[in-house]
Amino acid sequence: MNVKVHEPAPHPTSLQAGQTPNFEQRFPLRASAFMSAHQLNPDQSEFIDMIIDHLTDSGIVEPKIFYESPFSDIDDLGIDGVFKRDHVTQIIQIVDRINRAAVAA
Repeated sequence: MNVKVHEPAPHPTSLQAGQTPNFEQRFPLRASAFMSAHQLNPDQSEFIDMIIDHLTDSGIVEPKIFYESPFSDIDDLGIDGVFKRDHVTQIIQIVDRINRAAVAA
């Protein structure tokens, strides 16, 4: 008897060996590296997930929205109330690189 095993579809940010990530995959990959390098609390993880969702929906993320709802729903100060200053700088630098890559694509 032949049994077919259903294999899940690859995650949109998964890459094959040697494959170059497109701009939509870069932030989740960089965010994952950022999250691995820092022990994030639940609010911080949610904030990063919201950036990924916004990037997926819109293609780019303007950092000024990190101070508006829904981001400010996590903390009234937006990104500044969720992360330390050096982390804010790192996140915005990553987002800026992704935005530049998206515009160039």
